[in-house]
Amino acid sequence: MSKAIEDYKQRLFEVAAEYGKAGRAAFSELEQHIDDAAEAGRKPKEIITELGEPEQAIRTILHADGKATYPLGKIAASGMVIAFGAIILFALSALLMPLGSKIAGMNAISGDPINLPYTAERCKQFQALTSTALDCRHAAMLHHYYEMTDERIVPAVFFTLCLLAAWWAIRKGRIAVLPRKTLLLLSSSIYIAFGSLLMLFSLGDLSAGRNWGWLGSFLNGVPLFIAGCLILAYYLGYSTRSTPARSV
Repeated sequence: MSKAIEDYKQRLFEVAAEYGKAGRAAFSELEQHIDDAAEAGRKPKEIITELGEPEQAIRTILHADGKATYPLGKIAASGMVIAFGAIILFALSALLMPLGSKIAGMNAISGDPINLPYTAERCKQFQALTSTALDCRHAAMLHHYYEMTDERIVPAVFFTLCLLAAWWAIRKGRIAVLPRKTLLLLSSSIYIAFGSLLMLFSLGDLSAGRNWGWLGSFLNGVPLFIAGCLILAYYLGYSTRSTPARSV
């Protein structure tokens, strides 16, 4: 088997891996076709030209099997997956709020600016939400704390289900995303950037003497930053890993 054919097979395999089980089946079919054509004496260049680019060849097989991807661009699909992950991570910061409240007080988590005026109507709305508030400012702080904890449970569950559905669609070859390395690097960069910004801005507020709500903002960025670092570490390990032998 010529080097050109082996290289082409390797590229096919890498593309097929992005489509999960359906992609592996498509690769197996294409590999058999290539081997048969080579045994029949056809030239490598002729075989490769007939099949076209690896992405095109794999998608042609998936389409023939009724497993063609939906008309959703790779960039859009990848952005959707990254966005789902970001929302989940942001919502998970709710788990850190009780600890932060114990350490620095609830004002540092969800307090309003000390000089923020409340209208009588707004104050009445806040106080109607809780019977334990000492005054209007305290009622607002309790309400914001609830928004940053309990109210994030439903979005976390919903977008986790959305992410699982997207993962299933990718594995089944229904949605195509960017290559794994690109997706890992892109998601890690976005999560680290946004997580860092949230934490830096909150520390800026604290250093300027604005000690209300700063820790809540800081903790909002912690899951994003940590997840971004973990994904980046995985990306670096994945990028330096030697290419495994093909198996279907």
